[in-house]
Amino acid sequence: MPDKATNVATLFDAVAGVNRAALAGVLLLGACAPVGEPELLSVVASEPASGAIHVANLPVRIAFDRYLDPALPLDGAAVLSSAELTAAARVRYDPVGRALLVFPTRPLRPGLGYTLTLPRDGLRGFAGEQLDFDFVLGFMASPATTPAVPLLPPDFERDLSPLFEAKCGCHGPEPAVFPPLDPTALIGIGSQRQPERVLVEPGHALRSYLVQRVLEGYPGVRGLPMPVEAPLTDAEQRLIVSWVEGL
Repeated sequence: MPDKATNVATLFDAVAGVNRAALAGVLLLGACAPVGEPELLSVVASEPASGAIHVANLPVRIAFDRYLDPALPLDGAAVLSSAELTAAARVRYDPVGRALLVFPTRPLRPGLGYTLTLPRDGLRGFAGEQLDFDFVLGFMASPATTPAVPLLPPDFERDLSPLFEAKCGCHGPEPAVFPPLDPTALIGIGSQRQPERVLVEPGHALRSYLVQRVLEGYPGVRGLPMPVEAPLTDAEQRLIVSWVEGL
């Protein structure tokens, strides 16, 4: 009959065996657990919608669920075609709407079907996210409208100064908390809040902290969009973007 010491040793061996089995199970589950899928860039809206009719001389607009990489080259980001023929187009980025705008260089031909393709490898979000697959939008062109009268380029004194005075009460001469919003205090000047960022870099809206601060949730920017108490409309944000791009 086994003695007491033998029984204790057998018990320890059994417990150790259970622990080794449990540990092996945990390791096996960990090895087989699915790795989190990387985030994807998604199209949330298009103008026109798929299969719809689109005015021939208006841009096609594709909106995304997040900001695109500001360093993204727009050449080749979109391909516009009809049957086997490629239609020349230029592409712009609207950060306010988080959208690509595709402008045909010539009015599309009414009655023809067109396809706009966004190649997956030609787009990426701010953190490198890509589309899951090529985005393809088909539509029919309708007759062109009378072109709108071109707007004058934004002028700081005429357009932006009244806007800032009406909505940005924290900026200005003392006793205002922050420096005045005028070209000499903005262009090429570092931010007080994030000194590594330039308030306005001429010709580069998305490198300009002024633009980043008015956009909703722009990556890497601290604090709420400005001005907090009187948010800018989309049109007002685009006015600031256009002014910076035109410098």
